[in-house]
Amino acid sequence: MSKEGSLQYQILKRLDSLEAYGTSRREARFEAASAQGISYRDAKSPFIHSTSTKQAYKKWCLAGADWIKQEFGVKNLKDIRHEQVKGYLEMRQGKGDSAWTLKLIGAAFGKLLGTSAKTFGFTFPACKTEDIKRGRTETPGNTRYGNVHPGLKGFIRATGLRRCEMQNLRGDHFHERQDGKGFVLFLQGKHGKWRVVEPIEAAWAKSAVEKMYQRCKEAGLDKKVWPKVDRSYNEHGERAWYAYHRYLEIAKPESRPRQLQIHRRNGEVLDKVSLYQVSSWLGHGRYDVVLRNYWYRH
Repeated sequence: MSKEGSLQYQILKRLDSLEAYGTSRREARFEAASAQGISYRDAKSPFIHSTSTKQAYKKWCLAGADWIKQEFGVKNLKDIRHEQVKGYLEMRQGKGDSAWTLKLIGAAFGKLLGTSAKTFGFTFPACKTEDIKRGRTETPGNTRYGNVHPGLKGFIRATGLRRCEMQNLRGDHFHERQDGKGFVLFLQGKHGKWRVVEPIEAAWAKSAVEKMYQRCKEAGLDKKVWPKVDRSYNEHGERAWYAYHRYLEIAKPESRPRQLQIHRRNGEVLDKVSLYQVSSWLGHGRYDVVLRNYWYRH
C-alpha cells in the first residue's frame, strides 16, 4: 500500500476536499473564468455543490479506479492517466451504458483529476431526449409507492418537488399567498439553491397542499414530515405532470409578441414567458429544460 493510503482512500479524501455545499456554483464559475482567463460559459466550478452529485461521482470514481488498478496496476491517484480513463469509458460504452451515464463518468473523473472530461480523448455520444427510457413510462414498479401513498403523489403532482426536497420538507416551508388563496413554498433544493414554488391552482391540488400542511402542523413545523421516499418512485414523472398542467394555468401565448412565443414543428405555439416561470418553479433556469425533459406527460 502507498504511504498516501489505498487508491480508494485517496479518492475519497480528494472528493471530500471538494465539498462546497450551500455555496454558489455561479460565483465559483465566475472566479474560475477570471483565474483562467476564459469566458464564464467555458468555465466550470472546481468544487462539488451537491451531496447527490458527490455520491454519484464517488460511485463511478471508485468503480473506475478499481478497473484501472486491475488493468494497469495503478495504486496512486496521481498516477492515473487520461488514456486510462478513456479506456474505462470505452469499456463502459461497450457494456451498453447510455450517453448520460458516460457523460456522468467523464464529469466524475474530470472533477477528481481537476480537469475537463474533454481532455480524456473520448468521444462522448450525443444525449438525445428520445433515447431516455427510464422514468418516461409508468410501470407497476415506479408507481406502486405513489399509489400506496396518494397524499404524497397528489402533493408532488401539485408542487413538482424533487425527491430530496420532499424528504427535507417542513411546515415552515409553507407560506400563505398574499392573495390568501392557498400556499407557496419557499425551500432550499438542488445545489443548495433557494426558490419559490407556486403549486397548481386547481381544487384537487390546493386540497393536496392543504392536507400536507396539516400533516406538517401535526408533526411540528420545524420537523421533517416525509423523511423517506422510496427510490423506486418515479417523482420525475410527477414533476412532468406539474410542469405541463401548471403551464396550462398561466400560459397566454396568443397575447405575447412573436419573439416571446415558441413555434414548434408540430404547429404548437407556446408561451416562452410562462415556460421560463415553470422552469423556475421546478428549480431550473432555462425554458428549454421544460420542453426537453418535462414535456412528455401531456
